[in-house]
Amino acid sequence: MIIAVVALVILVLGGWFAAQRIRTLQSQLETDARERGRLVSQLEALHWQRIAHLQMLDGLGEAVLALNSDRRIIIANRR
Repeated sequence: MIIAVVALVILVLGGWFAAQRIRTLQSQLETDARERGRLVSQLEALHWQRIAHLQMLDGLGEAVLALNSDRRIIIANRR
């Protein structure tokens, strides 16, 4: 009888720990999905920024270019 009670307690505790782990992993998945979405948005923005910069550079010929600390074009004037 005592062995059955101990086994039941172990099963209940094991189930509770498994449920906790499942909740933790689900939370991490949701966080990872949000982070992935944010990174995809940043990548897309950088892609379009690169296209705009290439178009500006193609049309400049000889020009003056100013870059900020992030190496982004902030001034592009034809001479």
